[in-house]
Amino acid sequence: MAALTLAIAGCGGATNDTDELVVFAAASLTNSFREIETAFETTHPDISVTLNLAGSSQLATQITDGAPADVFAAADTVTMGRVDHANTAQIFARNRPQILVPSGNPLGLGSLDDLTDDGITLVVCAPEVPCGSYAEMIFAAANLDIHPDSWEPNAAGVVTKIASGEADVGIAYATDALANPDIDVIALPDSIDIAADYPIAVIAADNPSAQAFIDFVLSPDGQAILSRFGFETP
Repeated sequence: MAALTLAIAGCGGATNDTDELVVFAAASLTNSFREIETAFETTHPDISVTLNLAGSSQLATQITDGAPADVFAAADTVTMGRVDHANTAQIFARNRPQILVPSGNPLGLGSLDDLTDDGITLVVCAPEVPCGSYAEMIFAAANLDIHPDSWEPNAAGVVTKIASGEADVGIAYATDALANPDIDVIALPDSIDIAADYPIAVIAADNPSAQAFIDFVLSPDGQAILSRFGFETP
């Protein structure tokens, strides 16, 4: 079992008895896919999974540049569309962008309008990555002119700054708040209903283990793991 966080420096050859499977997955899937990796390897002892976890946009660029990916799980369909075989993608999970604040909401923020207050340090994902795109959708739906203080490469960067107190508020995913006790959520108004659909696709069609992994993610066991981490069934 192995996990990589930003890029694959190199892949060791598989043993005679074990097939190697390289899965590129959005950073917001980190905790759930690590558990899926363990469960999948338990039921498929002849397959060894290597996870490459990073922002979806970064992963798509790596794939188009020739990185050795067998499976790609992205945080939005637009980014998935940048890679070959995207037409085979299936939606396997749904997430919800939310307003996140440090635990206890020390500034007493209560709504999206509060994000425009002077002195508030706001952090969001860069607009070219899915969680940044969702943040822009939220601001547009609320008719707010927002100027973030920091742009992060993925949702994990947003969460880190909020949890550490470097930022007062940010936009990331509901699953991020569930996974971090140092984060609280401010509910979006009912009028803003934005869902993040997560697609998954086989990239290496010549590796039969790739489809086996996707089948597991879509199975009741895989979906139960995703549900425990706060993902919705699509």
